Amino acid sequence: MVSFVFFALPHLMFAQVQNGSVRLNVVLSQVQSLTVNQSQGQVDLHFSQKEDFRDGVDINERNHLNVFSSGRFVVKVSAQSDLVRPGGHVIPASTIAVTPVATGGITQVPGMTTANKVSLSPREARTIIKSPTHGTIATSFDVLYHASGEGYAMLDNGTYSATVVYTIEAE
Repeated sequence: MVSFVFFALPHLMFAQVQNGSVRLNVVLSQVQSLTVNQSQGQVDLHFSQKEDFRDGVDINERNHLNVFSSGRFVVKVSAQSDLVRPGGHVIPASTIAVTPVATGGITQVPGMTTANKVSLSPREARTIIKSPTHGTIATSFDVLYHASGEGYAMLDNGTYSATVVYTIEAE
């Protein structure tokens, strides 16, 4: 019994602690999302008074775009074509401009800039929002659509249409 105490007791008193380790990695991937407010799938710019043809027409679509990006990003806009009316009559897309405004102010995303009155083009996507330093969890933008009215009085009455496309890209 004495030999048990002599040999076992020190091992019981000084039991070694076993441990292991693991490397934990957090892997971030570029994730982006841009959505247009579903209830605003059509934007109508009405020219119904003489001042509209002289001064142009504006419409502000509230919370029109919602942007999520896990890193730096740019949002661009383009038109798929000029605005056309059945019968071949055309309004140049360049007579329509868009201006995005971050709701709640630009301070939501440090370094973010928004363009003022970017003319639509069917040939190139133009940058309207740029965040060169940070991403955003969710930033909403109002979009002001402006039709200049330039040359519109010379056209036949009717509805002229084109599809406007917004895209988001990693910066």
